Amino acid sequence: MRTIPRAFVPRMAPRLARLAKNRKLEADAFELRTRAEERLGELIAEQKATERLNKGAAGGGKKRGPRGAFTEPRNERLTLAEAGISKKLSARAQKLAALLACLTPAARFLA
Repeated sequence: MRTIPRAFVPRMAPRLARLAKNRKLEADAFELRTRAEERLGELIAEQKATERLNKGAAGGGKKRGPRGAFTEPRNERLTLAEAGISKKLSARAQKLAALLACLTPAARFLA
């Protein structure tokens, strides 16, 4: 964490206090994050359906021996790690997208 020069503290304190008390800002950030995770879940489900995502070890491939290098790569499609998506985020986003897809528009408004 970076340090703040003492000269800036008197000017920043009222602004930081307003930001800390701003519950609407916090609610907006939560809604934005939830919508982004929902969209990510939709995109991952779409990529899975069209088989554009890497399947990991289930993708196959040929090896020289039981511990040898691959002679034919398993799968050269994009992985979650290459896209910068953690497994937990992927799972949470897919669950959220599946849950919200089941809701009617009126129920989504209340959720």
